[in-house]
Amino acid sequence: MNGTNGQITIGPAGLAGNIPIQIFPEAGGYVSSCPALGVASQGDTRDEAEENLKGALVMFFEELIRAGSLDEVLKECGWARLPAGPETPERFAPPMVESRTVEVTVPPAA
Repeated sequence: MNGTNGQITIGPAGLAGNIPIQIFPEAGGYVSSCPALGVASQGDTRDEAEENLKGALVMFFEELIRAGSLDEVLKECGWARLPAGPETPERFAPPMVESRTVEVTVPPAA
């Protein structure tokens, strides 16, 4: 994923965005995560895991806004502030999150 696969916009109506997430099966349910913000949740189904993550992200952003640390935390997480102007709201693009495979070899037990 890269900065073109998501964006947060902050304007008079509040914060809105398309945020990159991942969902994968685990232990009879599903884990949903947003690696670009370090937020995760889970659910019994993919849809439930996604909805629970959305709720966790709303709470995450509400707390950052309440604490006045939204800009600081987004910067620490690697989000880039996009150019803004008089008619353009404040916007942030997520960092590149790589997904790849690695080869792992484990020797037989002794």
